[in-house]
Amino acid sequence: MKKTSYTLYLFSVMLLGGGSLSAASTYTYDVSNVGPGNTLLSNDNWTGDDIANWKVGTFSGVGEYLRNSNDGDNTITRQNDANFSFTIDASTTSFSLETHGRFGVNGYFELGLVNSSGSLLVGLGADWYQQNRKCIILEGGRNYETGTSYPNNLDGVHAMKLDVDLLANSGNGSADLYFDGNLIIDDMALTLPDMTTATGLHFRSGTRYNGPGTIVITTIPEPSSTALLGIGGLALALRRRK
Repeated sequence: MKKTSYTLYLFSVMLLGGGSLSAASTYTYDVSNVGPGNTLLSNDNWTGDDIANWKVGTFSGVGEYLRNSNDGDNTITRQNDANFSFTIDASTTSFSLETHGRFGVNGYFELGLVNSSGSLLVGLGADWYQQNRKCIILEGGRNYETGTSYPNNLDGVHAMKLDVDLLANSGNGSADLYFDGNLIIDDMALTLPDMTTATGLHFRSGTRYNGPGTIVITTIPEPSSTALLGIGGLALALRRRK
């Protein structure tokens, strides 16, 4: 028992020392940091359609979220800058796009990552006009969940999360979509564009009643070669002990 503990201890030291696994990077954008309610989004470097009617506000006791008060079908983007930026570099093996906000009432919305030209690379969304289903968005195409599990008038704060595995099948990735922790699209195959070109956020909405409050991007790089050697050494040590 002591030998096993000692081996695990050495492995822990290796991971925390020079041969460490590369740490995940987490980037968080919170609309409540923009300013008081009804602050114009142009003050926080969002640009796009009818920017004067995009607000940070609340509704029916729900926390602050992006809202389009004209109820039109409008799109806004926010490119990386000194106040908020994220990086998906060449060593990234997986990433997630997670949003908490007011979702569930009648109206389409989508949230995604764009390149410097504003082209949507990948994202998530939901559409009342598609039988309440949520979707993964890839280069403009919408890939909907089966069934009708997105009820009308679902109020309050909810969470949607898109997990993307970049190394799933020889260059083709896969993605999972969650709503309030429930897996609703499992292992959807993706032929992804170059995600290292992702430099900004994209949000589209056709209603004032849907919008993100926080947006969290997490990237996980591939482990370093020395850390992989450490994992192999641990496996060998445990095998010898058996």
